[in-house]
Amino acid sequence: PPALKIKPLKAKLLAVKPDLKIMVGGAPFRFDKELYKQVDADAVGHNVLDIIDYLKSLEVSKRNL
Repeated sequence: PPALKIKPLKAKLLAVKPDLKIMVGGAPFRFDKELYKQVDADAVGHNVLDIIDYLKSLEVSKRNL
């Protein structure tokens, strides 16, 4: 499945941008609540509010550095 391609893609992207965060979503991740961990995603979004909350959490983390 295409979702499983996320893990090797993230590894390649991290080589260029080490602080990169990957958030996933869509049908595969709604059916399997743990799939995002298997593909090494940093977060999963099941709706727009999840995405907004995750982005806000990243912003708060940046300010606390």
